[in-house]
Amino acid sequence: MMYCLDTDIISYFFRGEKRVVSKIATIPLDEINTTIINYSELKFGAYLNLSKREIILGKIQQFFADITILEYDIESADIFAKQKAELKRKGMLIADMDLMIGCICIAKNIPLVTNNQKHFSRIKALKLVNWMN
Repeated sequence: MMYCLDTDIISYFFRGEKRVVSKIATIPLDEINTTIINYSELKFGAYLNLSKREIILGKIQQFFADITILEYDIESADIFAKQKAELKRKGMLIADMDLMIGCICIAKNIPLVTNNQKHFSRIKALKLVNWMN
C-alpha cells in the first residue's frame, strides 16, 4: 500500500518517535511518498533552526534520497480549486499548503499519514491515516 507522509510524521521520524520509526521500518521504501510541499516545509524548518541547520538538512537529504516526492500538478490544482471553493462556502478554510498536500494525495489516490487530523479531515475525499494513535 502506498503512503504519503505529512511534514509532522517526517519530523517525528527525524526525532526518533518510536511509533513512526517502527511503522516506516515495516514499509517498503517504494511505497513511501511525500509531496514537494512537505519537502518545502521541512527545508524551511531547517533553515529557521540556526543551531541545528546542518544536521536537519543532512537528515532531509538522506530521507528524501530514498522516497518519491509527489509534484503539485494540473490535476492537483483542479482538485484544489474545487475543494477550496467548497471549504470557503462552508467557512472551513485551512492553510493553502495543507490543502495542496491533501489535493496531491487525492489526485494520486494515496492516503495521507498525518497527526493533523483536525485540519485535513475537512478535505472531502482525502483518506487519512494516523500512526500516532
